[in-house]
Amino acid sequence: MLQGVGDKEWFVETSVEKFVRFIKGVERRPEVLRFMDVLRRTSPPLDVATIASNAGIPEKRSMSYFRWLSSIGVRFKADYSHSALGLSLLLVKHGRYVDNPPKKEWVFRHIHTGAGSVTIYRYPRLLGPDFIIEEVRKVSSNAVTYAFEELFFARPSYEYYWVGDFPSPRLALKMLHDHPRFYVLDYPVNDRPPSHAALFILSVLERDALIKDTELARLRWRTKHPRRKIAKHLQALKEASVLRGTVLDVPQPTSTRVILVIKAETHSKAMRIVEEYMKYLYSVEVGVGYDTVFVTLAVREKYAPLIRKYVELRQGSTCVDYIVYDLTNITKEYVLPYWNYDPLERAWSKEALEKPGEGITPEGF
Repeated sequence: MLQGVGDKEWFVETSVEKFVRFIKGVERRPEVLRFMDVLRRTSPPLDVATIASNAGIPEKRSMSYFRWLSSIGVRFKADYSHSALGLSLLLVKHGRYVDNPPKKEWVFRHIHTGAGSVTIYRYPRLLGPDFIIEEVRKVSSNAVTYAFEELFFARPSYEYYWVGDFPSPRLALKMLHDHPRFYVLDYPVNDRPPSHAALFILSVLERDALIKDTELARLRWRTKHPRRKIAKHLQALKEASVLRGTVLDVPQPTSTRVILVIKAETHSKAMRIVEEYMKYLYSVEVGVGYDTVFVTLAVREKYAPLIRKYVELRQGSTCVDYIVYDLTNITKEYVLPYWNYDPLERAWSKEALEKPGEGITPEGF
């Protein structure tokens, strides 16, 4: 099933300019792979000296890696736990094109596909998804919904996969068996986030993990000076297992994305699937529910049947849905809705309680 690697230059047919620059740059700077692996495990705001030390790379060279990665379009975003903030996720297939999804303040991502629009919502776990589903049904009577408890961004080891040429999806799938061990710890399921200020900080860091703490303070408190407040809230986010590291949105050889919705028999089996696909080079993100998983893959559509078959044979699970879209069809990505959190009641609210702060809009990306 998994024999053969395919053409050596398999990606050229659908390559994008940034990806070509990426692979050529790594050929000249192989050390940057270790730098990227360390960077993913580091929580923002990012400190160059700490990352350089952990990667065993001189600080000046680490700074040049940051500049180079940024120049080819790599985005640095906070990797954080939704469930630790009291949030869950809802994937909605509308079955038709929807330009303006309902309950927009709770939208995480809105996409147009060849078979209609798809919206991924985040919603307060204690409130449940019904208040969103009711509004969705008004615009899409045949909408299909899937609920998930948590979202993980994949963390394959670039150092492991990148031996010689950049591996094709087929070869990367074969290499999964020998990937260094990676464990997804039980994620905390809390009712509420640490604080309103912490939510605001996350809403900024999920767009830009390179922002300075002085700039965070200016956005929140209109001054650069209370860095101790920022440090206090960041520490609270780490202690509550909210901040997990940094997401590197790196160039891929195709703009096509495939979402597989996978049905497992139990939660433990679902978590095993998550652990498997957190290590796969072409995984972008993995969502997990009690017995359901979805994985977003950065592969051309022709590779999807191979990966789907791998899931079903290796994990004994079933792919119950299959969604294909192109990155150019993501209409909006939305920031964390801190304005729907009531700091007095210490609870999420269905409706916004304030307007977004300076420089922040719901459509934050």
